[in-house]
Amino acid sequence: MKYIRFSAALCMSLLIFSGCRDKCSVETIYDANVPVYLSYEELRKPVSLSASQVLEVPSKFWRTDNLLFVSDLNKGVHIYNISNPSAPQELVFVNIPGVVDVAVKGNYLLADSYTDLLVIDISNPASPQEIKRLNDVFPYNPFKAEAKAGYPVVEPDPAKGVVVSWNIEKIKDENACTPGANTMFYTMEDMAGGGGFSLTSNGGGGPAVFSGGGSLAAFAVRGDFLYSVSPSSLSAYSIADPVNPSKTSEQQVGMNIETIVAYERFLFIGSQNGVFIYSLQNAATPVFAGQFTHATACDPVVVSEDIAYVTLRNGTPCLNGNNQLDVLNVNQVQNPVLIRTYPMTNPHGLGIDGQVLAICEATHGVKVFNAANPADLQSLQELNGLNVKDVIMYNGLAMFIGDNGIYLYTYNQSGNFAPAGVIAIAG
Repeated sequence: MKYIRFSAALCMSLLIFSGCRDKCSVETIYDANVPVYLSYEELRKPVSLSASQVLEVPSKFWRTDNLLFVSDLNKGVHIYNISNPSAPQELVFVNIPGVVDVAVKGNYLLADSYTDLLVIDISNPASPQEIKRLNDVFPYNPFKAEAKAGYPVVEPDPAKGVVVSWNIEKIKDENACTPGANTMFYTMEDMAGGGGFSLTSNGGGGPAVFSGGGSLAAFAVRGDFLYSVSPSSLSAYSIADPVNPSKTSEQQVGMNIETIVAYERFLFIGSQNGVFIYSLQNAATPVFAGQFTHATACDPVVVSEDIAYVTLRNGTPCLNGNNQLDVLNVNQVQNPVLIRTYPMTNPHGLGIDGQVLAICEATHGVKVFNAANPADLQSLQELNGLNVKDVIMYNGLAMFIGDNGIYLYTYNQSGNFAPAGVIAIAG
């Protein structure tokens, strides 16, 4: 409508000279982000395997007893044998375009591939086999590949395929006299919140075999179900028969949803405005049970017993947040109660095992606390020199993920952490 009013005014002013035209009389050429597509036919070819590849952009991770699964952002999944933490060994690299999140249920790896959900048989972890693909179950997100800031963005066409990258190209806009006036363009601000942040919880698996992920995940496994969150919704998938998974429900949760953790009979969903708690009494269709609201901030969450630990931080895209740790009593899930807030520097993901709580502070390293008394956390150790964003802790082995790779540390219940091994990134 804005363009129509502008054109009419221009026509009136120029009528005496040239008569009204349907288009602006000035042709505009300028630089913009133009999408590069991967066709659906190419996307949906069976996944391929490589003997080994250097980790480039670690995104999310998931651990079982002796295996570690690391998603290399938008490229694929590295599978490592970590039975010897001092010398982790890559077994295979699974090429999966558009992968961000991973989870494991028994002998099956679950991974996103742009809009699709993949089920991969890992009964032989050195030779995974794709067995099922569910098409179009995740929101179409053209910004899994980042466009260059400072330039307009040409509106993607989902019919052409998924967007795998962006090129800066000259654009001829014959319908506007100023750059960006045509509605075929987005700005980067228009697309804010359209992507999926995404590293799940220490949930999943059973008492005999550990299977769990980090606190920043958008995937969670509990029993025979996979749960995933998008920026506004929660979806549930039955994986009782992994060869034939099915979507059982999808519901709106809120805005700016980021993380999900499964604990006991509940899902804890982190958003930029609070923590939503959903009951799994009906696992196929989770039901809202309670909510804790806080100021706008990024906030992963982990749970132990009836205590939830939530980190809040500022920084893109959570510019107004505080850097702090909120400790909640969630014994009454319909009414979570704040026990205490602890100031932090720049907290990201976190993990807890027994009484040991570890909080990743990005470039500020890792802070380790004794959490025996949640109302009075005691500092035990600081791991300086690490730049990490999330952690998985289990059975004396902690794995920290960061932009420079994966760091393996042994630890005990006294909170003593010692370096064991490293999975480095390229370069």
